[in-house]
Amino acid sequence: YEYLIHTLFYLIIIHIHIIRAQEDFEFSSQSSGSIVCSLSPNCSSCISQPQCAWCSAQTPLPGITRCDSSESLSANGCPDKDIVNPASSVEIVKALDYPIDLYYLMDLTYSMKEHKEKLVELADSLAIHMNNITKSFRLGFGSFIDKVVMPYASMVPNKLANPCTDQQQCAPPYGFRNHLGLSTNISQFVLEVGSTPLSGNLDNAEGGFDAIMQAIVCRQHIDWQYLSRKIILFATDSIFHYAGDGKLGGIVQPNDGECHLSDEGVYTESKEQDYPSLEQINRVVTESKTNIIFAVPEDSINVYKQLSEHIPGSTTGLLKDDSSNIVDIIRDNFKKIASKVEFRDNSSDAIQIRYMSSCLGSH
Repeated sequence: YEYLIHTLFYLIIIHIHIIRAQEDFEFSSQSSGSIVCSLSPNCSSCISQPQCAWCSAQTPLPGITRCDSSESLSANGCPDKDIVNPASSVEIVKALDYPIDLYYLMDLTYSMKEHKEKLVELADSLAIHMNNITKSFRLGFGSFIDKVVMPYASMVPNKLANPCTDQQQCAPPYGFRNHLGLSTNISQFVLEVGSTPLSGNLDNAEGGFDAIMQAIVCRQHIDWQYLSRKIILFATDSIFHYAGDGKLGGIVQPNDGECHLSDEGVYTESKEQDYPSLEQINRVVTESKTNIIFAVPEDSINVYKQLSEHIPGSTTGLLKDDSSNIVDIIRDNFKKIASKVEFRDNSSDAIQIRYMSSCLGSH
């Protein structure tokens, strides 16, 4: 019995020492944390430490350091509303079945004949692949040629009626036309692509910038969803005109960046306004959170890669001569777009923000 009493006594003594050691450790940690905080000379360096907060009160606080733990600042008289202690981590969770709106914007000059025919063949395959990604997928279709003024298009009447050769039957040229707003009806997409005639122009560059601008800003005509991943697939085998080129055709009015589509989906200001500038394209892409995939052949890919570097959220894919890899281009570039997370902030000069990632399975 005495042995049990002595054993119990020693256990109580040991427990007391453990509690005191824990209290000493917590006090030491708090003290070292306070020391680290007190060494921070400004708000930026202060809140970069996870355990520190900054007192932004305008009134002087005699004898109190502005950088300390939130608890210490509050206890020492700093108003809670003036304690700056922002969250230090963000968790990104991928949404399941997030809606995808894919607008297929195609150059329909005669050199794109094989591309158009292959798109009709691969439309079902494209729809099946996208439906494996999300159950909420919609597809739309628009086309472009160029401004119908010299020197971009021939003004000879018979050449306006058929801008291609006598052996090639083509439709009159136009700037941009929306053939099908975003829809889940893939059969209608196939019908519209297949029935839309080819056309032609004189020079090698096309009016793709006009088409991109109208496809983005005419939200109601295209029927973009507010909450969706918006993608424009831009397919062409030519380079592009941009702001200033319109002056060659006597068009001096700058592009106003507004929607100008008729009830038939035709761009009505093609002959009145200049092509958009790269800055204007950049602005509407950023504001609308639209991603552009440029699908172009090898002889144009370097130009579009350089263009893509100046348009946020855009990528470039190498298009085979017959467009047989268009589904692969969409799949591969969608992965690039969906796996990229971009952070931006509007912090003042008083606060410096650094972003550090901790990703599982990749860097």
